[in-house]
Amino acid sequence: MLPVTPVRVLLGTGAATVTLSANGPWGVIAENTPLQVVRPLPADVDLKVTRVGDAVVVSDPAGAELLKTQGPVRFAPTPGSPAATSFRGVRYRGALRVIPVGTTLTIVNHVDLEQYLPGVVPREMPPQWGDTAPAALQAQAIAARSYAMATRRSGGEFDMYADQRSQVYGGASAEDPRANAAVAATTGEVVTLNGQIVTTFFFSTSGGRTENVENVFSGGPRSYLVSVDDNAFDATSPHHIWRDPKTFTDAQLSHLLGLARPVKLIKVLQRGVSPRVKLIRFTSRNGAVKEMRGSDVRRLLGLRDTWFTPQRRVRTPATLRLVTATSPGM
Repeated sequence: MLPVTPVRVLLGTGAATVTLSANGPWGVIAENTPLQVVRPLPADVDLKVTRVGDAVVVSDPAGAELLKTQGPVRFAPTPGSPAATSFRGVRYRGALRVIPVGTTLTIVNHVDLEQYLPGVVPREMPPQWGDTAPAALQAQAIAARSYAMATRRSGGEFDMYADQRSQVYGGASAEDPRANAAVAATTGEVVTLNGQIVTTFFFSTSGGRTENVENVFSGGPRSYLVSVDDNAFDATSPHHIWRDPKTFTDAQLSHLLGLARPVKLIKVLQRGVSPRVKLIRFTSRNGAVKEMRGSDVRRLLGLRDTWFTPQRRVRTPATLRLVTATSPGM
């Protein structure tokens, strides 16, 4: 069981002005002052935080200056208040820290892990599943808690992102009673191996088989992240079999891949266990060769996955049809 664990979630960077509010009693602290005095702020009012020269200025809607300081400022509800602070129309538990970086502002949500998770679980799994399968939401809560702890950054101003780079986080605005119940029912629970929290990757659809982690992410093989047959569970997904092939002319393909001349030959060099493409070679008409990782091809060509098969059609103009993943044996 984990103790109370604070986390820092990056919400935004590069802002010249930040607009914040709260739906109840709240206040602001200038962190570079020795006494750390909390200045009460009016509720349900949009306040602006602006970078002015070397200073950070907090002002009310009329433009009156409420606070001016040289360092970060921290906004938080008054202790004991159920209020939440709002940024870009999203409500957040905990505190919002506004940090001057160069000539701009960075916004970070400082929140307890158990208050962070209710904003993650309903964004990563449909909360209505809790109506008939509450254990599914509980499993998602444990996976999200474990993933957050296993992948959190060390040092710097934040631990994790609020999007797919970490986990999708919608703050208090995303909360749902069913997801909240799942988080509460699993408070502090994580997945461990030999006393260490494991990286609990999760996804919506596998196409029928997962892949060894070393073929997808850096960090080498891990005994608990190996390819397994997922057909029995994945078949209910509407994307279990992807029937949306992408078709490109040779010239289109060469342009997307950064080759000077149209593509002439394509050869898959390595596949994973699933078998997703690990390495593929493209040869242009002038003999130029480009070898690429399957993940890079997926990104450049907008494919659903790296589980694809090139099917060349010799026509005028020649085209390449990329068939994305189908289940094993299909």
